[in-house]
Parts: sequence; C-alpha cells; structure tokens
Amino acid sequence: MPNLIRRFSRLLLLSFLVLFSRQIAFADEGMWPPMLINSAIFEQMKAKGFLLTPESIYSTTNPSLKDAVVLFGRGCTAEIISNQGLLLTNHHCGHGQIQSHSTIQNDYLQNGFWAKNRQEELANPGLTISILVRMEDVTQQCEAGITPAMNPKEKNDLFAANVKKVAAKSTEGTHYQAQIRPFFGGLQQWLLVYETFQDIRLVGAPPNSIGKFGGDTDNWVWPRHTGDFCLFRIYAGKDNKPAAYSPDNVPYVPKKYLPVSTTGIKEGDFTMIVGYPGRTNEYLPSYALELVTKVSNPKKIALRTKRLDIINEAMRSSQLNRIKYSSTQADIANAWKKWQGESLGMMKADAIASKQKTEERYRAFFSQKGTEGKSYLDALEDLKNGYSQLTKLSIPAQYQGEAVTANDVYAIVNTTEKLLVRNPKQMDDATRAKKLADFKAIVRSVWKDTDPAVERALFEVTISAYRKDIPDDMHSGNFLKMLEKNPFDKGQFVKTYFDEGKWFDSVYVWKLAGKVLKGDSSSLMKNPTWQLFHTLDQQFNTVFLPAYQKINGGLEKSQQTFFTGLMEMDKSRTFYPDANSTFRVAFGNVAGYTAKDGVKYDWQTHTTGISEKADTELDFMMDPSLKKKFADQNASKTGPVPVAFIASNHSTGGNSGSPVLNAKGELIGVNFDRVWEGTMSDYYFDSRICRNITCDIRYILWVIENVGNSQHLVKEMELR
Repeated sequence: MPNLIRRFSRLLLLSFLVLFSRQIAFADEGMWPPMLINSAIFEQMKAKGFLLTPESIYSTTNPSLKDAVVLFGRGCTAEIISNQGLLLTNHHCGHGQIQSHSTIQNDYLQNGFWAKNRQEELANPGLTISILVRMEDVTQQCEAGITPAMNPKEKNDLFAANVKKVAAKSTEGTHYQAQIRPFFGGLQQWLLVYETFQDIRLVGAPPNSIGKFGGDTDNWVWPRHTGDFCLFRIYAGKDNKPAAYSPDNVPYVPKKYLPVSTTGIKEGDFTMIVGYPGRTNEYLPSYALELVTKVSNPKKIALRTKRLDIINEAMRSSQLNRIKYSSTQADIANAWKKWQGESLGMMKADAIASKQKTEERYRAFFSQKGTEGKSYLDALEDLKNGYSQLTKLSIPAQYQGEAVTANDVYAIVNTTEKLLVRNPKQMDDATRAKKLADFKAIVRSVWKDTDPAVERALFEVTISAYRKDIPDDMHSGNFLKMLEKNPFDKGQFVKTYFDEGKWFDSVYVWKLAGKVLKGDSSSLMKNPTWQLFHTLDQQFNTVFLPAYQKINGGLEKSQQTFFTGLMEMDKSRTFYPDANSTFRVAFGNVAGYTAKDGVKYDWQTHTTGISEKADTELDFMMDPSLKKKFADQNASKTGPVPVAFIASNHSTGGNSGSPVLNAKGELIGVNFDRVWEGTMSDYYFDSRICRNITCDIRYILWVIENVGNSQHLVKEMELR
C-alpha cells in the first residue's frame, strides 16, 4: 500500500476509534482487546447485564481478570481458580499431557487421574503458561525513521529492527518476555509483555468417558454432554517467580483468581468469555470464502477422512494403539469436523452472497468518489485476481502439512538430518554423545506413540493424495520419475520409500545417526525415504512457498486498503481487530438457537442426557459403575446436574479452556466448543446461529467430588 494511503488509513483508524462513543456494534459479535472497551462498548456490556467495570478486566495497577486468565501451552486458555495456583482448562487442551503419563498399567486416559496430595501431582516438561503483564500500542515506535523515499526492503529492515528494539527495551532488567503483534490488519502494532511459568503439574482429569464423552460423534455439535475439563497447578520458586521444575518449588500465589458461582444461570443471563482466541478472518472478501468452501475444505476433509479411517481402525484393534493414537486422532478429527461445519454454516448463513452484497455497496460507494476512491476500488479488484491465482496454489501449499509433514516418519527423517554439521571433526566426543542421546530421546518419543504398520498405511494415503490432488504440471520432475519407476498401484512405491527406509528399525537408525554425526552425509542421502521427502521439501520451498508468499504479500496490502475502505463506508459499524492469540473479551447472553427448519435447540443439557446416550454407540461407552453414579444422581432428591449450556459469545480456537463468567465476574463454566452450524464464525459471524458451548461449573464440581473423590480440590476454591 502506498505510504500516503497507509498514513491516511491510520488517520482514518484514529478518527474511527474516537467515533466509538457514537457507534453500535453488531449483536454479540466481536473479540475485544481490553484497550478498546471504552464507553460505547462498556454501555453495550451493561445493557446486557454486566455489573463490573472495564478496570476489573484489565488493569496494570490493581488485580484484574488479565491476572487470572492465562495462555495455556501453545494454543489454549486456562484460568486460575484458587490462591494456590490451581488451573482449570479443557480436557482436550491437557490431553497430550494426560496421554504422556498414560501406560497400559496406569491408563489415565481411560480411568482418569486425581492427585490426592501435592506429591502426587505430575510434572509436564515443556508445558508453560503465560500471564499478561501489560499491553500497549507501539505503532509509532515500530515505524520510527521510515520515510516514503525508502524502498520496500529498507522499510522492512528498519521496521524489523525497530520491533526488536522496542521488544527488548520493554523487558530490560526483568524476567518477562515480550512480543509485538499486528492489529487491524497491520495498521497498528501492539506490544504484549508476559510472565511465563515452566513448572506446571497435572492435578486431575476425568476419564475419557466423561472428558471426551461423545467423541467425534458429538464434536462441534449441540446438544452436548461432555465434561471437557482437567486441572493443573502452577509452581514457582520460593520468591513466587517462574522457575524450572524442582521438587523444592511451591504453588504459585496469584495476584487474582476466579471465584466460582454455584447459584446457576437462566436463559438471557449475561455471559463473558475472556481468553486468547487464536485466529479469525472476519473482513475477508467473498473470493476468500469461495476458496475455503469450494477448494480448500473439501480436499482437506477428504484426506483427513482417509487418515481417520486408518487410525480409528488401529485404535479399535488394540488397547496399546488406542493410547498411542489418542492425541493424534483427536487433533486430526477436531479440524476435520470443524471444516465440515464451517462450510455448512457458511451455506446456511449465505455468507458468500452477503459478502458479495457488501462488495457491491463498496464499489458503488467508492465509484462516486472519483480519484479518491480509485485506490479502494483497485484493492478489491486486486483481491479478486489474487484469490483466483491462489486457487491453484492452495492445495500444493497446504498439502505440505496435510500430506507430507503429517507423517511421523517425516519427523524422524528431519530430526536425523539436523545432526548434520559443517565441521564434524571439530566436535568432541562428549558433545557427540550428548547429541546422539538427545536424538535418541526425540526418536523414541515418536516411536512411543506410533505403530509401524499404521504409519505405513498413513504414508500410503497421504503421499497418494499428494500425487492425485496436485496437478501433474506442478509436480517436480524428480517426483514424477520416482512414481514412474515405483508406481502406487503395484505397491512398489510404499515398499521402496517406506519399507526400505527402515525408520522404525532402531539398529539401523542408531547406526545411521552415528554416521551422520561423524560427517557421513552420503549414508543419509542414499536412504529412499530421505530422497522422497527431500524432493517434496525442495518443491515446496523453491516453487510452491515462494509463489504462495508472493501472492499472499499482494493480498495483504490489498486487504489493508479494503479494510480501511470498509471502515470509511460503514462509519456506524464498530470494527474489532481479528483474533491473533492475544488477550480478548467477548460477551453475549445465554440463548438457544434454531438450527434449521423445525429444529430449535434449548440452551442447557443435564446428566439425564448422559444416561440416555450411554452405551448407545462406541463414542458413548461408559463403565457400569460410572453409569450407576449418573443414574443415582438423576434419581436423587437434588435431581439431574446441569452439564453444558450455550450462549451467544463470539469464540474461536484458542478460546478452548476460556472461563465463561457471569455479570459479577464469577466463573460459571469453561468454554470448550462451538455449535456445528456456527463454526463459520472465524470468517462470518451470524448472531442467529453462532453459539459457544460451555461445560457448566456445577457439573465440573460434581465430577471432581463424585467421580474423582477429590473434595480437597473443591475446598481450595472460593465458592459463591
């Protein structure tokens, strides 16, 4: 975007922010950074029932929600629920850690895990949580010294240097970490400073028949009866600051923790999600939605269906494979079903047609402005052309992850290649031994969660799809020669490039690694599996990726101008920045919805539904003793327990584990999903059908006490 347009865009954005006090947001739409919760947004929150202040959400001088709501691992949210660092998040967010501790003898996935004291809490190497310290707009500092006379490279280099300098200065003399993220399509740059803790221990997890009740059958749908929660604890040094794992560490004492409401909710009640939503793309043009629904999603869904068929059969075949592939299956299935609902929801909401109508208004609006409107009209035309070009590159670019690196054997090959060094003779024996030991630990961790026969079948379907779904003229000559010499239809390709690679043969792999560490690269390069992946990597890195990035770079600039034009055209609309894994607030009300003609869903489910579903199919299997607990509760004087509810909060990936709060800021549940028809909210929010799904805190407490027999954990909490 020309520098003049960029400056005008920022001036427009600033004037737009001033106008917030006169604007009305679309119903329940939006993921708001706390800095933008000003009088207008706050008035909407109050109108819906909110009883606190903006400072209760974010403050750098007093304890606020930002101190109790944390970034969990690499993509979830969690909340601190006691003054001893007790963390609550989703079962599917902690699933990898639960799996890592599970064995056939101690199957915590199947049977659940409940630490009865601090000594029994399990450490999780590599797991971190980050607490936001502060955030601020640093756009001017990041663009200091950039002038119109500079060429693009000079601008980018100076911008990158400024970003690095601003981030470093913000944490100088502290133990904090900083990152700078783009907001409003890159029109603003915001600094985020975090305190990150490394000693996080597993405290409690229900069995899969609760934490994953419904499996793929119920995933992304409503009504829902999943107890999708687990508990961890933050440990710190004796100074209450982050510290590496040590038996001497003590539970973290937070600045703030969330009180728990046990009074219940009713339809229409105010609800609020606070957390770290991952990524949304609400302002894309219709051409982007067409690419997603008509090209990208169908191909990815088809490939993941084949992968899931193989993995599901393997998990049914043995208890060991059920444990090994539990996390992998969940990861693959989650996006697989979400993409299906996403496409379905966009069709139901007629999202593409709605975007097209907006674009028609956009063209008419800026056509009347003469030369002033030309850059905006050009931007929309550039987006149309860019997405047309991207259509052919979409599958080749995405299949690098979906079909190539998705193979676990790729991880082993790649790890082996990383042992290559420029001057192996300069490496002493101790260093070489350490590298080999580290290598073996990584490879063993892959082998631990895989079965060679299953990996062979996955290799065949992924590389076969890569071959078929990418046009011949886009494949490299080397790959086509491999196919000609070793065709798929006779089984020769898999025999040559998987079997003869021998990557699940420990004798071969350790011997090869030893050679590579001593500088013998030829042994690795003779390996057929390495040759295949090297060929596919080269095609991606030298052909697909550069072309994809070039088109995307142009789209990025055009999207900024288009977004600025939308703000100019719709001055009465409140625009919020797309989600980018930073601290956000969304608010709405408890509400049901109409899924389709004749199908209207209520807003709450109960434990009676668990008893009704139990043992009706594989995803609802339940131990008889557990079934009896539910039956007894349903028949008791107190009656069924509320399990889940839905509300109109705008949520996305990353909001998994987010606290759902009432008007007083009390915890009423844990967000864990969206309704299937509303998963398109990453691209298009429709308040009629977009609903987030929450595990009711009363059910969580019931499970902790009645299934986990862990009343001591409930006693830690502040119940209201």
